[in-house]
Amino acid sequence: PTGMLRDYSARFDGANDFIKIPDQASFDFTSKGYVGIGVVLRAFPPAEVTILSRGTGTTSTRTFRLSYDPSVGDDGGWRLRMRDGSTDRVATINDGDASNSKSQINAYRFIEVYYSGSGTDYTFGIKDGAGATVGSDATGISVTTWLASPSLTYPWFLACDSDLTTQSAFAACTLCEFRLFNGAAAPSFKGAYNRELTDAEAVTCVGYWKLNDGNGSTVTD
Repeated sequence: PTGMLRDYSARFDGANDFIKIPDQASFDFTSKGYVGIGVVLRAFPPAEVTILSRGTGTTSTRTFRLSYDPSVGDDGGWRLRMRDGSTDRVATINDGDASNSKSQINAYRFIEVYYSGSGTDYTFGIKDGAGATVGSDATGISVTTWLASPSLTYPWFLACDSDLTTQSAFAACTLCEFRLFNGAAAPSFKGAYNRELTDAEAVTCVGYWKLNDGNGSTVTD
């Protein structure tokens, strides 16, 4: 997906770069929920770094955190953490190379999290730039946490974690195509890992950031 990385992406330095997206009522999913983002790690992190987060950064109010951790699997992998009442739900996908002790640095990954609208059924999956499945995991989690709690007013943070006052766990990465979807049916673009959405697909999202629009410190939905 060379064109996506060139034309529809933003680069983060891993030191203090991040994007904050203020909360909107439409982000509190009420039916089938979907989060998708394209990621390229540009440096092997010495500790866990955050790609996406929503919540205050503490365990009790964590609603969503997608990170890369060098301690996962064989020399690194992805971790999805969500909250189910008093229970911390965690899913992981190995994405490292045991032969050279390095993760897949500078390799494109498209990451999707999808809730089917039924009970605790959600999936966490990753594809590479050729469309091959890197891995998937599914762990039961209550819909009432990150999907359908209108009282949650937390913003989304890209390329860092946050307690709403201080940012941390910055990721040296390139991000593209951040998508949020909420609807009665599964998104038609689920699995579209290597292209921007069409206009017809984009208008079905509650949030869609190609990360290429705007000037200076602004990105446009």
